[in-house]
Amino acid sequence: MSENDMELLNNGSSKDTLGVKSKRVTPTEHGIGGFDFKDFFSVFDGGLSIFGNMPIKDKAKNMTTIADISFNLLEDSGIPTHYNASDGDTYIDVDLAQVIKPGIDIPGNIEPETKNYVVPLEIIFRDYLHPNASLLKKIHVAGDDVTAEHHYSKYDLTQMPVGGERLGTTILNYTTKFEEPEDRDLTRKDALELSGLSEEEMIVAEKLVSDACKVISDYAEQKCDLIHTDGKIELIKDIDRTLRIGDVVGTPDEDRFLATVNKNLVTTYVEKYVQELEDGSTDIGIPVSQELIEKLKSIGQTDDEIYVDISKEYVRNWFEDEGWKAKAKLAKKEYGTDWREKVEPAPIINDGTMDLISRMYSEFARAWENGTKYNEELAAELYVVEQIHKLGIDNPFF
Repeated sequence: MSENDMELLNNGSSKDTLGVKSKRVTPTEHGIGGFDFKDFFSVFDGGLSIFGNMPIKDKAKNMTTIADISFNLLEDSGIPTHYNASDGDTYIDVDLAQVIKPGIDIPGNIEPETKNYVVPLEIIFRDYLHPNASLLKKIHVAGDDVTAEHHYSKYDLTQMPVGGERLGTTILNYTTKFEEPEDRDLTRKDALELSGLSEEEMIVAEKLVSDACKVISDYAEQKCDLIHTDGKIELIKDIDRTLRIGDVVGTPDEDRFLATVNKNLVTTYVEKYVQELEDGSTDIGIPVSQELIEKLKSIGQTDDEIYVDISKEYVRNWFEDEGWKAKAKLAKKEYGTDWREKVEPAPIINDGTMDLISRMYSEFARAWENGTKYNEELAAELYVVEQIHKLGIDNPFF
């Protein structure tokens, strides 16, 4: 298709949705179009108006590579998706379905007879316990030992988890998809009513999501030595009323992945940095006290496994450590849908860290495409930089 045949359907923060003018979606025919990835990101529901001055080099091309591999993994496993092909650059071709927003495009929930539409849910899955998972925190505050054991045994865990464990069964939760200023959690009953799905279709949807999660988790663990902790999947109900995986799946923007960090490499990075501080070759803009040196030397010194996020969660962590997540949450509460115009400007990620984030995505794409282990030196570097940033030191190495 020529560019003149294409139209912009949605200007997203990290990807645009494009459609072929002559093949627009209808209630009875899927549209022809796809997603054109961008080098930008969105965290905490912010968009280009907030983060548009912080592009991540080569992110669009890397995301295209990762999405292509993940969709093909699902298709090869017999899981239906809306995916067709990649152009090898920044665009993937998919079957388009109607976007129907309950309460906006229609007054109530989607009617059961509706077909060829994007199911207005995000189905959240958990396959491993992320060290920062809200579920992990709930288990740890469950109360006395008996109560705690009952709580973690519900997830086929045999002992109190610390994070990084694979759950015995995939846990599913539901949120809305199109609401502002942010989507809200739903009970399964509410999700069923909103979605237009029958109970039988909901069971099929849940199996699709669980199966897709397992395919991605197994590939991540067995091929790339990564832990696929959790994420979200969206669905479409096509013209034949068949449920298929929609949107984008199995990428470090949709899902959270962890790498286990090599403690010896962490020690090497920390010792190098401390030496630079002590001999004065690095200026961090704050006094270098003995207390600070001791805090730096303690990085990674634990008997527990240590992990680092290899996903957009790494970017989220940076803004949370800067205090901006709390400011965004307050602005949403105070200003509602206008919060993006009212919130305090987001802090700028320094060039060195932006380069590191770009390398994080590029290495993910390389490992994912080739089915090889994620670079452990980069994982250690990411971990050390993040831990140093938590101490209030910006741009520590570069």
